[in-house]
Amino acid sequence: MANACIFRIPAQPDEGGEVRYRCLAGEVDLSLGELEEERACGGCAIPAILAGDHCLYLEPSKRFFNGGESVVILRCGHYDIILPDITYCRRCVSYTRVNLTSG
Repeated sequence: MANACIFRIPAQPDEGGEVRYRCLAGEVDLSLGELEEERACGGCAIPAILAGDHCLYLEPSKRFFNGGESVVILRCGHYDIILPDITYCRRCVSYTRVNLTSG
């Protein structure tokens, strides 16, 4: 299965009993087979972004399109802007690093 992601949760099985998952970042249900696809979990950058150093205000999301494509959106919740990439966070005067270590 694709990398673990805090945005992926089990969903209600479909009428045929097929296992489904909900992508909270993209607000979409996916089948078990779809998880490995590039447009879904297989090509999603969100788990890697959240596993590294990132700002407390970073709010990643994902948009799925009918043509079988998707895109990751990086939003700054502090300034309410969309970021071209995560490097903009580290240059920001309000950058507040998430502490990834417990204790």
